[in-house]
Amino acid sequence: MNNQVFTAEFGSIASLNSGLKPDRFIVRESNYCPDKAFVISRNREGEPMSCYRDDIWDLRPYRLVGDSGSAQIYFTSIPESVRGDIKHLMFLLLFVVESGRASGLSVSTIMNYMKAMRPMGNFSAKQNLSIADIFSDEVNLSNLNSSHKCMTG
Repeated sequence: MNNQVFTAEFGSIASLNSGLKPDRFIVRESNYCPDKAFVISRNREGEPMSCYRDDIWDLRPYRLVGDSGSAQIYFTSIPESVRGDIKHLMFLLLFVVESGRASGLSVSTIMNYMKAMRPMGNFSAKQNLSIADIFSDEVNLSNLNSSHKCMTG
């Protein structure tokens, strides 16, 4: 089987030299889970700032010019029972999903996606469901939607 290779294209990554970019993600045998030491972000010296195993992913080096919003993803606010699932979903958004834009997703868009993940993680843990349980059952998905409307509306 041929390995698939994905490179992050979010934020300002495309304009950086390769030593400052996150690791390339290589899918082997349909395994879309990265190694825990996979580098999510690097500092100006090329040293890892955030790895997949970390509960805070720092995307500040990849913000677009003028973007002063938050650029750190805090998984600590997600219940531990589903934190791995949410982390994996965010990873797939960063490295595998195609945005339809040459520059990929902006860091601010990624941060907005994380805002949607928190209520899902809290609902999932409260109902003792995995994230897969929510997406694979129409009733669970509807209940998530209803609980989110109650929290926001």
